[in-house]
Amino acid sequence: MDAFRIPVEHPRALAVYYERALGCSFVLNGQEFGHDEVFHHGGFLPMVVDVASVLSERIFGAPLKARYSASDQSLLGRRVDLEDEGTQPVILLLSRAAELIFTPEQGKTVELYPMF
Repeated sequence: MDAFRIPVEHPRALAVYYERALGCSFVLNGQEFGHDEVFHHGGFLPMVVDVASVLSERIFGAPLKARYSASDQSLLGRRVDLEDEGTQPVILLLSRAAELIFTPEQGKTVELYPMF
């Protein structure tokens, strides 16, 4: 049987997981912050990739292959693009990194201000 693959970008998969499976919401300075915004390449994703890269280094002996660039339009002043997503266990590392950063609880709101 051929491998079945759903073509979804990792940031989108994280957003859907937090929205539908965990039922979490996000706020920043009292304003609702969308799931797609949180896990956007110019949102909090650079921070998530930083932590995931450290995890990858510890577990697999190599950091994630990511390309960062300065961006005035991004939330944290930089954006990130993952390279070779198909050859790395990226989604598991990103999921664990997001869990460590946001400490989500089922149905609860995550306040982004302390991280921002």
